[in-house]
Amino acid sequence: MIYNGVGETPQKSYDGLIGGKINILFAGRFEPQKGVSTLISIIKRLKDDGRFHFHIIGDGSLRADIERELAPLPCVTLRPPVHGLAAYLSSFDYLLMPSEFEGLSIMSIEASLAGLPVIANSCPGLRDTLPPDWPLCVKGNDMGQYMAIFRNLKRRTGGDDLGRKAKAFAVEKFGIRRMQEAYEALYRY
Repeated sequence: MIYNGVGETPQKSYDGLIGGKINILFAGRFEPQKGVSTLISIIKRLKDDGRFHFHIIGDGSLRADIERELAPLPCVTLRPPVHGLAAYLSSFDYLLMPSEFEGLSIMSIEASLAGLPVIANSCPGLRDTLPPDWPLCVKGNDMGQYMAIFRNLKRRTGGDDLGRKAKAFAVEKFGIRRMQEAYEALYRY
């Protein structure tokens, strides 16, 4: 199997971070398969936990649901899609991906390449982008498992173990060099 090659993106600071908080990003299409109902449930359960701020970036058919349920919460910032978002990923503490299914999640790979740990539902197409023993995966979008993960989250400092582990896995499995070598091997036969 030859995976898609994803290159590392030079990183820069995201100007919307909330100081003193664990800044968690959800970015993508606001569609059922992206786990929007689970996203809403997670944030509503954590709305009174002052440690977190959720950055919801994107658009889609469920925008009205997100605006109705989450926009009034002080722990949430909603933004339309951000061009070149991959360049800001290292600014956040975690990426939240409660997807029900994915193709091959480029967002997860880009996050890992930026050293951004992904909190993910272990669904097809997403679990393949993370190390097999990834501690921030839940099964079946289980709310109890999500709450256990969030109870133990801390603000990250650049270069932490999870960020390094995610990046090493992404470079090995999805890096441009890996893709190039796999294609070269294929053409030699």
